[in-house]
Amino acid sequence: MHLRQYEEVAEAQNREELTARLTAFTWLVDFERFSLVLQQPRRDGSKTYRGVTNAPSAWLTKHRDNALALKDPVHTHLRHSFKPILYSQRTYVDAGVGEMWEEQAPFGYQVGVAVSLAMPGGARMLLGVDRPGSLPNDPDKVARVVSDLQLLATYTQDTVLRVVAANDDLLTAQQLNVLQLIAEGKSTSVIATLLGVSENTVKFHVRELFKRFGVATREQAVLEGCRLGLIS
Repeated sequence: MHLRQYEEVAEAQNREELTARLTAFTWLVDFERFSLVLQQPRRDGSKTYRGVTNAPSAWLTKHRDNALALKDPVHTHLRHSFKPILYSQRTYVDAGVGEMWEEQAPFGYQVGVAVSLAMPGGARMLLGVDRPGSLPNDPDKVARVVSDLQLLATYTQDTVLRVVAANDDLLTAQQLNVLQLIAEGKSTSVIATLLGVSENTVKFHVRELFKRFGVATREQAVLEGCRLGLIS
């Protein structure tokens, strides 16, 4: 891996460029999927999770509940340790959640390598690559993947803070509320009642969501919200 390849990822100017360059980097290390999650502390002691990924839309639809991610043994390890982790089906079986691996395996998440990086302000970056099949048999090759990910995380931390953390300004608080309720399957009339506004106001917010996300349906808006880490 050449230094310039790390720099190219770090030079991404927006989410689309970051996703595309991370995808290309993932292929270079002979994996198919990547996930990058930015964990940041809130003033009330809770944490926010935002990220970018090249996961297929079908997987995002099934796995948009952050509560599931919090039970994932790989995510759990990365949230509490800076030691890299290599995972396989055995990781999930040993953690008592073998069914999670069975659900994710058809989407290319069968084995993987992941690292965690401490960032300014108590933030943490979780970065991993995944693929079907098995991990490389050569221990030296696995070690190189770990090293590549650790160096990539170091190079891109400023970019991640600039690009990924910027999602707070993407939508207003009320638009986020509407988007979350749409994700929960609520109708326009129910959303209006829950938020104490008119149905026309809800429809206005939905139109604004469509424009900001560049989508045409509620389902697409929810998928984009999940991809951006704005809703659970």
